[in-house]
Amino acid sequence: MAINDDALRAAAAAVRAARGARQASLEPARQEREHAQMAQEAAAGATRDAARALVKDGRLSVRDAADVLGLSHQRVQQLLAS
Repeated sequence: MAINDDALRAAAAAVRAARGARQASLEPARQEREHAQMAQEAAAGATRDAARALVKDGRLSVRDAADVLGLSHQRVQQLLAS
């Protein structure tokens, strides 16, 4: 059974439409991942700043700053070193 040109064109158009719809449905997910990454970077910076402020300005020990921040003392030490 042979496929005529019209059927081939219709099939190709259907595939293109499906790809376009898939891309359109994936775009919001990509944007949300980008927003989440930006929020994560902002949170990391704020946590680093808070750790520095507690230890340097507040004169807390690394362990005390860790308790305040809800982090391990090792993580606070890493933040101070960065």
